[in-house]
Amino acid sequence: MPKSDFLILLFIFSVLLLPVISCGDDEPVKLSKVDNQYIDSVFFAKKDSINKLSDSLCLDIYPGLLKSAVDSIKSVRRKEIEFILGK
Repeated sequence: MPKSDFLILLFIFSVLLLPVISCGDDEPVKLSKVDNQYIDSVFFAKKDSINKLSDSLCLDIYPGLLKSAVDSIKSVRRKEIEFILGK
């Protein structure tokens, strides 16, 4: 095996193996009481705006979904009635 082929194989092997070797278990982060309070305050501040956004999206989407569901149910029931009457 020529030296250049060996170097290429060694390079490919190291490129493929190094990411696997470098992966390790991350140690859990220890948060202080102040950190937890800050995270909680940011979460609860954003929670209200997210709830408002989701409520408005539901109000926009609900009528269309309801109409589609009702139309689908009507179609299924119509086919069932036609099948029963056709018998």
